[in-house]
Amino acid sequence: MATSPKSARSGRGFTYLWLLLAMALIGVGLAAAAEIAGTAIRRDKEADLLFVGDQFVRAIALYRASSPVGTPQFPQRLEDLLADKRFPNVRRHLRRVYPDPMTGSADWGLVRAANGGITGVYSRSTAQPTKVANFPKGYEAFAGAASYGDWVFAYAPPGGAPGGAREGGSSSPLTPFIPGGSAATAPAAPKQAVRVAREPWACNAQRTNDERSCDRSGEVRGGEALEACRQSAVRRYRNCLSGGDVQPLAVP
Repeated sequence: MATSPKSARSGRGFTYLWLLLAMALIGVGLAAAAEIAGTAIRRDKEADLLFVGDQFVRAIALYRASSPVGTPQFPQRLEDLLADKRFPNVRRHLRRVYPDPMTGSADWGLVRAANGGITGVYSRSTAQPTKVANFPKGYEAFAGAASYGDWVFAYAPPGGAPGGAREGGSSSPLTPFIPGGSAATAPAAPKQAVRVAREPWACNAQRTNDERSCDRSGEVRGGEALEACRQSAVRRYRNCLSGGDVQPLAVP
């Protein structure tokens, strides 16, 4: 029996509606997947910012602790942490001037002491953090921060006052941090540790070792391998801080 033109048009109409519905559902699914992926990337960057900021604090503490007796000094430039030229044999307190994970730039906001020395750093990003709680020991004051710029990584000597003031005269409160009681005596990570959550010094030691492994891999295999390895190191660091199982470092 031949199909009437009206029935044919009706069938095509239903097919078109189902096609539109399917496309809408696919669009919603893709948007949800993109949002989840974006959140995961943001969390990786937040974990990276916690690590990098802590590295600056520890390097500043080591620089000050290495000052000649009776004349404690803070660095005047971040580059001073890479090459401390106050002694005949140049000392290195920091592997490199890390870029800000949130902005991709090495243009950090600086916290300065009264004499102009650098006591800390902070991100210039004004974005609102997704992480609002469960910060590592020493950084609990970051909870509920309005922006990444409020995550101020500032060193305060034992018994000292909060580490200086932001450039530009910002009145936002600082978060003094004395890493491990003394940056020069922070303990090494346990060799067999798998769950090292909420032990920042252990997670930082793991991340430092991962950075060394990634640098060696990059020297042999190039920039793409270096970037892939560093991304794996960030995920391992985030899992370490959150109490998850620490997966092997992906070294291409």
